[in-house]
Amino acid sequence: MSKYTTQLRWYVENGGTVFDFVYPIFDEAYRTTLETNIVNHYYFREIGFETIAQFKFFLKARMNVIMPYYNQLYQTEGLITKDDYNINLNSVESHTRTVDHSSNETSHSDTTSNENRNDQNVFSDTPQAKLQGLDYATSLTDGNSDSNVTSTGDGSTDVTGLTTETSEIKLTGGGGVRYNADVLKEWRTTFINIDKMIIDELQDLFMNIY
Repeated sequence: MSKYTTQLRWYVENGGTVFDFVYPIFDEAYRTTLETNIVNHYYFREIGFETIAQFKFFLKARMNVIMPYYNQLYQTEGLITKDDYNINLNSVESHTRTVDHSSNETSHSDTTSNENRNDQNVFSDTPQAKLQGLDYATSLTDGNSDSNVTSTGDGSTDVTGLTTETSEIKLTGGGGVRYNADVLKEWRTTFINIDKMIIDELQDLFMNIY
């Protein structure tokens, strides 16, 4: 029960809205989470002012002063923990090689032949546990060859042909630097710690006797 002023919970339980004012937030989707954490922390604490109107006035002023700084912390820590701790290996490596088989040889035959080949080899493998974070690796090799052999009665043979080989390696996963679950856990912990810093900034708006 309240002894000096009024507990925050009495205002909330009677339909009052603590955060009915505007203050800067790095992500609108996180506004409700932050406000809920603040209210829950001070739920049974008495406000440090005679009226709720005075309390909300100074709460609004404090939030507008401190949040630009903490927004930078949220943004910086959020980017590091979500994107930079793990190396994203969602990549494709492609290599192409062309071999020229053209030549001129002496021959006593009179023939003409054409050949076209298309070979494709696909290999997919799920890595062992030591490659933590890597979901799968796939390699694809395409081979295309065109050749033309012409022999004339004068004894000359012309061979023209090109072989093109294209290889492609696809890697998908986090690269094994950190398990994704560990990254997510640390990301959440970082945000909780920043919430706590903001909560501590509001300490003097409440009675210190509870």
